[in-house]
Amino acid sequence: MPSLNRATLAKFLPDERSIREFENFVGNVDSGLPAAIDFILLLANDAGISADNADSKATQALDVLSSIAESLSILASAPTVEELRGEVIELRRQVNELQSQPSREVTAETLPGTTLSSEVVNSSLTTAGISAASPTFSAGDKYVIVDASGNLHVSALGPAS
Repeated sequence: MPSLNRATLAKFLPDERSIREFENFVGNVDSGLPAAIDFILLLANDAGISADNADSKATQALDVLSSIAESLSILASAPTVEELRGEVIELRRQVNELQSQPSREVTAETLPGTTLSSEVVNSSLTTAGISAASPTFSAGDKYVIVDASGNLHVSALGPAS
């Protein structure tokens, strides 16, 4: 590319002052151009980093949306409040029925085919970390009984000591 000299500049600039101003302008452009290019490259680099961050954020958002969709799917298959009320009412009925049944004491006779002794029970309870001291009852106490079929029953009232 040919350089511009003063004779060439004089062909399209009217006077010496305009030529000096044009030379200063070109000099400023030449000296400012590397900084401008660096600035443009910096902006492009920042845009690339921003794009990477946006991609990361989008991936996180998709993960959250997937989790929400899974939660909604589980919620859609959950029982309704009316169904749960029905189950609670049924459980209350069963508890009331168990509480109204007479209690039975667990002995070797009430559990056919088993050998049950206080030593075995106390040893098992102690091994499990449960104190197996002789029970004491107060009037109004309730207790759990296991019947011959292995069903648990809650006594109506415990015996008075």
